[in-house]
Amino acid sequence: MKTTIRFGKNTDLAQAIQLSENTNDWREYWSNERWRTLLIRDYKRAIRDKSFLIAVCNKRVVGQILWAEIGTFVYFEEIAIAEHFKHKGLGSKLFKKAQQIISCRGFEHFITDTYVGNTTSLKFQEKHGMKICGGVQYLWDDSPYLLLGKSFDTSKEK
Repeated sequence: MKTTIRFGKNTDLAQAIQLSENTNDWREYWSNERWRTLLIRDYKRAIRDKSFLIAVCNKRVVGQILWAEIGTFVYFEEIAIAEHFKHKGLGSKLFKKAQQIISCRGFEHFITDTYVGNTTSLKFQEKHGMKICGGVQYLWDDSPYLLLGKSFDTSKEK
């Protein structure tokens, strides 16, 4: 099945939220009204800032990546892939496209976090050159998280 990767738009918001709700990592947050409000605000900010890519197949959002540009670095917030598209390279395509955009915008550092037990996420991020650079314990979650980061060599693109 052919997928197209493009920036997400307001008209994609409902499908993007549905995709995120269906992932195990985010289900708990979407069911909490306070978190839901914050997450929707993040999606709208990412749409406005063009820091939200989606993969579309047959007019359906089947993959997405969302990030925030903060000062001199980028924080990778979420990647979600529809179940029947997992392990087919779509996540890698979205990640590489986001990386190209981020690098062209002049950012040199990219960070994210993931739950220590999320081995799928850790393998994916390490596959794409991200390295564990620390840990964090959030006040709202009893689970430990790892911080991962990557630096770009932007001198070649300037």
